[in-house]
Amino acid sequence: MEATLKINGMEMVNRTLLRTVPAEVTKTMERAHDRIQRIVVVRARKYCPISPTKGQYERTLKRKKKSISTRFAPGGLTRSIDGESNRNYASIFIPTNSEGARYAVKIHNGTYNLGVGSRAKAAMSGMPVGPKYIERAIKDETGNIKIIYQDEINKGVARM
Repeated sequence: MEATLKINGMEMVNRTLLRTVPAEVTKTMERAHDRIQRIVVVRARKYCPISPTKGQYERTLKRKKKSISTRFAPGGLTRSIDGESNRNYASIFIPTNSEGARYAVKIHNGTYNLGVGSRAKAAMSGMPVGPKYIERAIKDETGNIKIIYQDEINKGVARM
């Protein structure tokens, strides 16, 4: 069952509000989206796989090599996760000129067994490290995102 209520004169009220409210609404949405992108970036960094340290790598070798020519810099992908926001959206991404850019899509969308570094990170943090780290971060922060919107809207209304 559906009911419709028509109120005469709302067009004039809306026009009046639209002249006075937009600046505060814009600021409110900018603040909300900034807070959202920051919490999702933090969560995505916790969920992101990580390369092993030199020590972790050496412990996985069956026999010791005299020298290892691989450069060990764990956390490149984690450091690459970034975000931006404005009044219309909050965006979480890996910049194309960042450390982890060349393999970010493969690691995010792929199916693979976690390496020793990622398994250690998961064990230490208690967080589910692995594929879809950005998508899972957004999904897991949905409750907080709703709270942020509600909080910022309430603050915005109070400022009007």
